[in-house]
Amino acid sequence: MASDAHPAQPFAPRVVTDAAAELEQRALTMRTAGKSYTNIARALGLGGPREAHDTFSRAVRHQPSKERAALRSAESSRLDKLAKKTKARADLTAEQVARRLRSIERLRQTVMSD
Repeated sequence: MASDAHPAQPFAPRVVTDAAAELEQRALTMRTAGKSYTNIARALGLGGPREAHDTFSRAVRHQPSKERAALRSAESSRLDKLAKKTKARADLTAEQVARRLRSIERLRQTVMSD
């Protein structure tokens, strides 16, 4: 019996629309100006800080190599500062600190990946 399934399609690269590129550029500009992902999400009408981070990360990946390296270095420094502040917070339990540090590391991995 012949299968009605469609043949496998080759992977299609993500098409970046003008609106998506503009959104990514705005997220990039805001983050390099020091805005938090929460603030970026609110300003751009995104679903939350994770979506803002993903938008920023895509923008970084779309930059030329030299600019991409500089942006990643700056973001890594921001995340280092955030991790240091998190470790110094007396109002958090050890479990809360550990959870936040894991989240910071995931953010770092995402922005550093191609």
